[in-house]
Amino acid sequence: MAITTCFNITKQLRRIHNRVPDSLRSNMAHGYSPLIAALYAKRIRMLTLEKDEKAEQVLIHASPEKLRWLASRLEAIAAEAEKSGNAHDHLMTEDWGGHELTNELIGNPESREIINHLVIYGHKIEKTGI
Repeated sequence: MAITTCFNITKQLRRIHNRVPDSLRSNMAHGYSPLIAALYAKRIRMLTLEKDEKAEQVLIHASPEKLRWLASRLEAIAAEAEKSGNAHDHLMTEDWGGHELTNELIGNPESREIINHLVIYGHKIEKTGI
């Protein structure tokens, strides 16, 4: 039983190690465990949406990489809306079947909640001759 458990843990660590980007593998060479390096890698790809208790505020926590990615998605929605009149996109956490949003709560767990699904709409508004 103990050998099987050790084998499974080793297998999981290998999977984690394989997910670590090359840029972070040097951290492992400097003594960081594969698990810690993988956690850092997850932070690099972080895009978390939270709301406060009353849903009066939406907070976005994101890495620079994910902010640039979000900007490119917004640009794509804008371009499609200009072309066809309307466009939309869905961003979801893994819990909701997506992969665009992370579901790691960054803010205070007593006053914040994760947003699992974000729909972004783009509409072409025709200018009137006013």
